[in-house]
Amino acid sequence: MKKEGVKIEVEENIIRVSGEKKEEKKQDDTKQHYSEIFYGKFYREFVLPTLIKKEKVKANYENGVLTIVSPKDSQSHAHQINIE
Repeated sequence: MKKEGVKIEVEENIIRVSGEKKEEKKQDDTKQHYSEIFYGKFYREFVLPTLIKKEKVKANYENGVLTIVSPKDSQSHAHQINIE
């Protein structure tokens, strides 16, 4: 799969990875005609335990392996609510 076929979205503490693969193979000989089509969609959602810094998320795609680095937002602390 090519990296152009992969889409990454970040929202709050969720990382979504989706994409679609389309590939066609055709072979024409004088005696034989051959055609093959491979396709498929995928979608995966990862819910992280803390908020992340959206602007610092980095992705790398090399040799068919997608690596996503998502730094934790140090300012994402629990907020306590007082009961009145």
